[in-house]
Amino acid sequence: MPNRRYGALASIGAPLLTLTLVALIWNPSVEQRAEVQPRASWAPTALSPTATLAQTFVPERGGLCGIEVLAARYQPDTPLPEDYGVCLRLAPVDDPNAPLTEHCQQVVQLTHNAPLLISFPELYQVADRPLRATFWAEPPADVTLWATAEESYASGALAVGGDVSAGDLKMTLVYRYRVTDAHEDLVRLAGEWLWPLLCLAVLLLGPGLLLGLTLAGRRALARAVPLGLAAWPLVLLWLSAIGLPFRGTEIWLVTAACGVGAILILARQEPLRWRLLAGLQRRETWLLVAIALLSLAMRLLNVRALVTPNWVDALHHAEITQLIVARGGLPVDGEPYVQLWGFYYHFGFHAIAAALAQMASIPAHRAVLILGQALLALAPVACYALTRELAGRRLPALGAALVIGCWSYMPAYYASWGRYPQMAGLLLLPGAMVAIWRVATAPDTGWRDRVLAAILVAGLLLTHYRVSALLLPWIVLALLRLLWRPRRAALFAAVWAAAIALILAAPWLWRLLGQFAAQFTDQYGSLAAGPGEVDAWPTVLLTHRWTPYLLGGAVVGLAWAAVRRCWPVVRFGLWAGLCTLIPNLHWLGLPDVWLVNNTTVAISFWLPAGVLTGYLLGDLARLAGAHLQRLHRGASRRGHTRGLLGAAMVLALALWGSWLHLDVVNASTVIVQPEDVVAAEWVRAELPPDAVVLINSTHWSNSARRGSDGGWWLPLLANRQVTLPSLLYIQGHRRRALEINAFASAVEQAPDYCDAGFVTTLREAGVTHVYVGAKGGPLTPARLESCLAYVTLYHQGPVRVYALTSGDLGSR
Repeated sequence: MPNRRYGALASIGAPLLTLTLVALIWNPSVEQRAEVQPRASWAPTALSPTATLAQTFVPERGGLCGIEVLAARYQPDTPLPEDYGVCLRLAPVDDPNAPLTEHCQQVVQLTHNAPLLISFPELYQVADRPLRATFWAEPPADVTLWATAEESYASGALAVGGDVSAGDLKMTLVYRYRVTDAHEDLVRLAGEWLWPLLCLAVLLLGPGLLLGLTLAGRRALARAVPLGLAAWPLVLLWLSAIGLPFRGTEIWLVTAACGVGAILILARQEPLRWRLLAGLQRRETWLLVAIALLSLAMRLLNVRALVTPNWVDALHHAEITQLIVARGGLPVDGEPYVQLWGFYYHFGFHAIAAALAQMASIPAHRAVLILGQALLALAPVACYALTRELAGRRLPALGAALVIGCWSYMPAYYASWGRYPQMAGLLLLPGAMVAIWRVATAPDTGWRDRVLAAILVAGLLLTHYRVSALLLPWIVLALLRLLWRPRRAALFAAVWAAAIALILAAPWLWRLLGQFAAQFTDQYGSLAAGPGEVDAWPTVLLTHRWTPYLLGGAVVGLAWAAVRRCWPVVRFGLWAGLCTLIPNLHWLGLPDVWLVNNTTVAISFWLPAGVLTGYLLGDLARLAGAHLQRLHRGASRRGHTRGLLGAAMVLALALWGSWLHLDVVNASTVIVQPEDVVAAEWVRAELPPDAVVLINSTHWSNSARRGSDGGWWLPLLANRQVTLPSLLYIQGHRRRALEINAFASAVEQAPDYCDAGFVTTLREAGVTHVYVGAKGGPLTPARLESCLAYVTLYHQGPVRVYALTSGDLGSR
């Protein structure tokens, strides 16, 4: 058996190593952009051979191959000369007479406010080396380049006509990011993330394997991840219910006890142990491992430049995680971050993140990012397990893992939004679906199947309400199956499973139905969507990159499953179709509900698309392999060679697809920049604990506002109160939410920040300081530094911190 096991491993490891070496030698690259300075508030004098603009800067890495600037025209309706060109000379600051490149680009058609990219051969020996980019134009015309009048880039300076000037050019650097660069980043990330990832593996696999071995037997490995995800919110819920702390010691004890229990079960049940180990003899097992590891590597590289989780939801996910850590249990409200009636937010993801933060001794926001990316990396494993259960074969399951792990931009794109709790719910959902169907239909279910289904359903409810709603059509299908072929034993099993799930979630249901129900009407009115609300399908998300082909493959896969009479797969496709009814109940003549919208369903498409497309590809590959085997009956060596070639092809497709999704994160959703993290440390050290900081904000959705720069994260990063809390504020006191919205809108729309009335309003609101982050917003240094009321305390690159004085008002 060991020889067969190592042979299967070698049959995957050798092609993977070979393909990796080929990739490193070939060293393909993708374009990567880095914005040096994003603000444009000043247009200097027009460019000419003598009127130059020069900006010094420090490249973050090698591979620099272009600089993009923003053109400004004083006379945009005047045609440019036919031979007009904008020129660039790039030279080291310490050796200006040795230019690295010099290039003039013809730009006859150049409109006002148009980006201008000047490309040049790749420069790989420039990382962390100060450079000077000098721009001029020949012949003279009305073109210049946008800049900012205030200092906004800490590592460089602007010169106009050879004279140093305040401000910096609006400029973006373009790099070629190579496979070798990715390898270097992976080594760096491994050093930063290895310990948290090891802690996370123990955290999930400890209780997951124990419950899987106890309840699922030979399916223990397939159930380990969803059971591990379901276990921790239940542990947190019941520890809080009986008054025990959810601290590092208790978390380690639970994890260790689960690990010991799993080892004892394996030691006592030799047939089960050998059955599980037999999977190591299969080539498909190691292909799945390779795809999962490749998926993890790509998910790490996707967020290689992030300092916090992304976008709007990430802030309150990190705050809830920190509340659990700080209180050693379930929160009862949102203090000190936000005022709430009580705490009713689903908390499954946050329970695991809080456990990880304490086990690995990392901040809450880092735990959210690491756990979230690890969950995204587990998507191919979840698809494999579900497809294996539905189709009953390994090749279709492997196809599903390949599609989701390497070809689909979803769910990797969740990193752009910080939609990690939904991802946790979608990893729990397949396990719950399989367990429910088994309870409802299998003739030989016992107490283990009922408890298994109950744990997964209860864990899903605690993890994500909207994903729990997606389980309803599957429950309807299971009930219809029970009614079609009624069996007393199945009905009894289903009732018992439901009762156990209710008992497991009872403390939380008591809070929701007892405390929250009384406040629900005052806060939300009803579940019915408001009149006139339009919930459009996010077609942009469904047409991005290869998504139309994957959706088309899913439709064909569903039809193919019907032709092949693979009814479990057909049933799964029917469930996917029924899910579209949940946010569109008006199709049935019923009022829509706001709890589940079309976006929730649309961004979950990867699960059915992966399963159905993977089934199609895997089943066709299986039939093709069987046909070739019949043609070459008895040629075992030839069959072994075909297996190796097939494995190499799968790995090659996995590497290729993954590389094309390297930069899947949307740069526009990155709110916190590295400069903000440094500034937050200064704020924590220098500002008084009772400081109230005015921050930049903008409209989000409906009546809600969001922060537009890193100042929004100061409550978490610096423990200082800001004028706009995380998005949870809309779940709090309605009057308070309206006051927050009105204040934020007034700041965003104020025409003059020097106005005495405006400054008085700030003081009456308790504002003591003002923060302008790297991404900025309506609050800008140019608008604030002309006022006597604001005194600069901190200035580093684009970030500013001002004190709101109590002295004279007006302008300087």
